Amino acid sequence: MYHNVLFPIMSPSTLRRLNNSSLYGNKYSVSELFKDLNNAIFKGDLYGTVSLYRKSLQQIYLEKLIFIYENKTQNFGIETKASAFDALHKIKGMLNSSTLSESGTRIHRRYLIHLIDEALKINNFQNQNN
Repeated sequence: MYHNVLFPIMSPSTLRRLNNSSLYGNKYSVSELFKDLNNAIFKGDLYGTVSLYRKSLQQIYLEKLIFIYENKTQNFGIETKASAFDALHKIKGMLNSSTLSESGTRIHRRYLIHLIDEALKINNFQNQNN
């Protein structure tokens, strides 16, 4: 369900159009889009228990950001990749700032942080070897 909502917003063609529209005066950037999505998807859940539906939404969104950041075959563009990189770091900061002790939510957040760390580590390793 959430994939069907996020895919059109985060598709390569939509993100390219958003970047290209800045050439014609658009002030809304990909980094602002990711900031708005970060806040909508994560911010409200930072200090409470995250429902199963929200956990699913958060994981799918995070996986889409990782896909954009790591992807070498689709032309997302450097601005979009940099914005995805920044969004991943900001999400990690948000997740690390939460102090909730409820077990299921804590495990979910640790898993998301692990996904971010692995994506950034793998990509850094690949860049060092190229």
